[in-house]
Amino acid sequence: MANAVEHAATICHVVAEFDGRRLWLSVSDYSHDVPQIQPPNPGAACGRGLQLVDILSDRWGIERLRRTKTIWAVLTPD
Repeated sequence: MANAVEHAATICHVVAEFDGRRLWLSVSDYSHDVPQIQPPNPGAACGRGLQLVDILSDRWGIERLRRTKTIWAVLTPD
């Protein structure tokens, strides 16, 4: 969500759904820019968002539609 607010500068939508086994999270915005995982940089003040999503989620992805993009992630609690 922080990336969408800071970089997209558009209206953002957040959805969280839990089915009793999995948590599905998504953030959508109207920017055409697609985020990329940044190489680790211990001295950087930012750039870890997708690294964390990649490490903490079971799977994640980016869905691009005509006017929006959605970054989604699925997490399964232990």
